[in-house]
Parts: sequence; C-alpha cells; structure tokens
Amino acid sequence: MVKVEFTDGKVEEMSPAPVKDILRKLNLKESTTLVTRDGELLTHDIYVYDGQSIKIINVVSGG
Repeated sequence: MVKVEFTDGKVEEMSPAPVKDILRKLNLKESTTLVTRDGELLTHDIYVYDGQSIKIINVVSGG
C-alpha cells in the first residue's frame, strides 16, 4: 500500500498507482495539488510503488 499524508495530518492508504490516478481516487484536481515523495516534487505521471509514502499539498492562490 501507498501511504498518503495530507497537510492537515490526515493519512490514508491507497493502492500503488500513478500520481494522477491517486489524485483522481481522492477527488483532487491535478491543477491545484502538489505531490512530494521524500521532499522531491513529483509530476502527475510518476508511478508510486507499494511501501512508498507521498505528501499531498493543496495549492491556494488569492488576489
């Protein structure tokens, strides 16, 4: 399983998959979400393997 950590401290486990598929399963938009693994920014086509952990960061902009 892949450990998915959110900035609010919430943690979920997902099946291994590309980042874009994990975001889709979590109902998150690719355009407003950053994903990191071990401090490295991941593109949405990167595959996340079993046993890995990722962190989801929501991007907010204002005017």
